[in-house]
Amino acid sequence: MGKIIIKDEHINEMEKTGCSIVSVLTKAYEGEIADRVAKDARLKDFDAFQLAMMDAGISKSSIIKDFYATSDNEWLFPVFIDRTLTENVGRNDILKYIVSGAPITIDSLSATGSYVDLVDDEYNKDAVKKKRVVEGSELPMATIKLGEKSITLSKFGRAVGATYESIKYSSVDLFAKQLAWIAADVSNQEFERGLSVIIDGDGNNNAAPVTTAASGTITADDILSLALALWNDCHVPLTTIIAPEPLYKAMNKMVISANDKIGYIPGTAFNFPQGITKDITVILGDVPQASGKNQLVGLNSDFALTKYIASNSQITEYGSDILNQKKLSTISEIAAFAKPFKKASRILRMA
Repeated sequence: MGKIIIKDEHINEMEKTGCSIVSVLTKAYEGEIADRVAKDARLKDFDAFQLAMMDAGISKSSIIKDFYATSDNEWLFPVFIDRTLTENVGRNDILKYIVSGAPITIDSLSATGSYVDLVDDEYNKDAVKKKRVVEGSELPMATIKLGEKSITLSKFGRAVGATYESIKYSSVDLFAKQLAWIAADVSNQEFERGLSVIIDGDGNNNAAPVTTAASGTITADDILSLALALWNDCHVPLTTIIAPEPLYKAMNKMVISANDKIGYIPGTAFNFPQGITKDITVILGDVPQASGKNQLVGLNSDFALTKYIASNSQITEYGSDILNQKKLSTISEIAAFAKPFKKASRILRMA
């Protein structure tokens, strides 16, 4: 039974089609994989790359030097780096709590977003009202318009470099954890860029509106007021709060056990079907102070932020500097954030 080996043709297919290496290997070795699973049912939960690692004798307790035990599997180590980085960038990704849906891929380095704000726009203000009209007359029209300023996509990335001597005796498990640490840092920095757009806007006069708390300390009343302000602005519930450390600590202390139903009489419970006071995700974030005052950001994750990515700009590359035996890997993309609904996010500033 033949081994699963990653070859130049598989890497070329991956780059040409945009498919993952697992998809490419699964297609290329479909028959071999089926035969192996039929003979050993324990392998049914292993993907094609994991089988390739197994065929090369690589496990968590192996050392990096083992990747170079043979010369016919030179792509195994670079793909291991790529897979580990990619998996861990997504694994701890808190961006999903502020970005709506999957990124939008465009064939350009700039994007002109579309915007609608039924509260701020005088032209649109009447469109929020569903009202009686005379037969044959025009219905109120809510207008979606292009932004006045286009959003420029920029390249972001991270290179990972190491000399062969520095990693050859490291265990595969330890090296994977080091890559995961780097990937987590990449995720956090991307989150900070998205948060900046939520607070300051994307250049289309859409900075987050501000509500001022009653005091210098966050209270349950403040959070309810924030949720109501968001609802009154655009009729969406508050789903996410991003708080700096002092306010994050204070909110942690608000957690109250409510195992018993509490309503207008014992044994009953109030129901709030609009979702204004639904469960809220609280994220620790670097929200800057304003005039020396702490502040947090509240938003609805379905409407607060959109991510644009330039087509074919998500690139992972590998290389070697032969003179100093340095191994390199890079992961990058050309991307930007847009804020399509100005009032789907709001700042709560302490008094």
